[in-house]
Amino acid sequence: MRWLLLALALAGCGAEPAEAPRPARSRGDARVGGDVVSTVDGHPIMLEDVRRAVERTGVPPRVALRRLQDELLLGGAAAQHGLDEDPDVRRRARQEAVQELLRVEVEETNRPEGLPLARLEAALEADPSRWVQPARRRSVTVLARVPEGATAALDEAARAWIARQRDALAEAEDPERAALALQRRAPEALPFEVSVDAVMPLAADADADAAYLEALFAPASAPAVAPAPVRSSVGWHAVVVTELLPPMHTPREEALELVRGELAAANRAQELSLLLRGLGEATAVHLRPEVVGGALADPTLLGGAP
Repeated sequence: MRWLLLALALAGCGAEPAEAPRPARSRGDARVGGDVVSTVDGHPIMLEDVRRAVERTGVPPRVALRRLQDELLLGGAAAQHGLDEDPDVRRRARQEAVQELLRVEVEETNRPEGLPLARLEAALEADPSRWVQPARRRSVTVLARVPEGATAALDEAARAWIARQRDALAEAEDPERAALALQRRAPEALPFEVSVDAVMPLAADADADAAYLEALFAPASAPAVAPAPVRSSVGWHAVVVTELLPPMHTPREEALELVRGELAAANRAQELSLLLRGLGEATAVHLRPEVVGGALADPTLLGGAP
């Protein structure tokens, strides 16, 4: 599926199928060595080809090389006429042939509208929780971290400090802003670490600390401060509830459309992967090992990302 981006980029833009039979592409006579870093059925891939692909797409050099190999594999399978000797014309003709191959072999047989309704409904039923989101709550926590194995005196000091912060937050006109302001306050000489964090929205049955969830869902409205310090597995919290998010239900037709697109994309990716695998097994592909382990392993040389 490494060339899925090619399939998506070329989907639906091919020409009408040619009526003439496809002649086999002649085998090339290139060999790896010098600036030739790889050959596919005797056709060369130059180091400069890889360099330009990296500059154009931003992918790592080895990914760029694999894509160039895939393009040659697909181009060989899709060749429908003799190609001009001019390299630019030959490349354009190969790209057009690849587009046609993908349209006929991958796209036409995997259109979203062709998926049976029963299969879509089965996909919906396979993960019902995906389409129903329970009520959730956002929060900010002020945490006095108590390391595992800490003394009772340290634990009590953390609890007392958090209790004072909780009481101050409860009196604040904007408790969320007051809690976040603690991040910028000059540090006190405390025997424990303090952190202030915005917590992702959580449902009542989320996989999170039970004591924190109980405190989070205690207030009836937001913004509000949990009524008491909370002891979790990592220390003592003052919990500020910042937002109540109502339950959400994805309409059935919208869910069906999402599943339809996902299944069609998965089918296309699978067929493209099988097509490339078959072409790769039937076509001679050679690499220049010292370049693959050298220049292609050095992204800065080719201007790409690691």
